[in-house]
Amino acid sequence: MPVFGPTGVVIQGLTSVAYPLAMPALPGRASISIKMHDVVGVTRSPFTSSTQSFEWPGEFLQFSCSLIPCYKETARAWIAFLAALRGRSGSFLCGDSSMKFPQGDLAGASPEVNGSNAAGSKVLAIKNLTAGTAKTLRSGDWLQVGSGLTQRLYLNLMDVDADGSGEATLNIYPRLREALTDGTAIVTNVPQGVFRLSSNDRQVDVDNALIHGIKFDAEEYL
Repeated sequence: MPVFGPTGVVIQGLTSVAYPLAMPALPGRASISIKMHDVVGVTRSPFTSSTQSFEWPGEFLQFSCSLIPCYKETARAWIAFLAALRGRSGSFLCGDSSMKFPQGDLAGASPEVNGSNAAGSKVLAIKNLTAGTAKTLRSGDWLQVGSGLTQRLYLNLMDVDADGSGEATLNIYPRLREALTDGTAIVTNVPQGVFRLSSNDRQVDVDNALIHGIKFDAEEYL
C-alpha cells in the first residue's frame, strides 16, 4: 500500500480540545467498514418452531476505520487526536468517507426539517426541495441533522421525489434520536455525526521504516 508522506511536512494538528473533535484531515482512510446494529429479540415456539420477533429502539451506527499508512509528521496529529479523546469519554465527528455527496438531484435545494418530527420516528419529513424533482434523494444518501453533541447522521433508505410543494418524507436509519423542529437545516454534502471510540484502548503500529499504521472502531455517541 502507498505511504502518505512526504517526510518533513508537518500536518496541522489540534488547536483546542472541545468536543466533538474534528478528525485530522490527512491521511485519508484506506478502508472503512460501516456497521448497523439493531436490538431485536426473537423467540421460537418449542412446539411449532414458528418465531416471533420484537424490535427495540436501540439501533445505532458503527464504523471501523483504517488510515493510509503514513510517516511520523502526519501520524503525530492522529496520535494526539486519539489521546485527546480520553478513551470512550470524548467524542468526535465522523461520516462515511466513501459516500460524501448525495446521488439525488438537489440542485437549487436547501433541505430543512418540515414540521415537528418526534424522537424515535423512522421517517423524516423535509421541505425546501425543488418542487417536482424526481429522485431528489436516492437510497443510500446520508443526511446530517443537528449540532454540537446532538449532531446526527442518518441514512436515507428509499428513492424519493419532491412533490409540487417541494416536500418529501424520508425513511431513515437509525430512528430519530431527538425530536426535530420545523426549519432545522439538513446537511447533505460531507455529512457527519457525533461518535465515540468503541474501546478505551488505542493502538498505533510503527515499523522499522517509521511508517505508522492507525486504525480504530467507533460507534454513535448516545
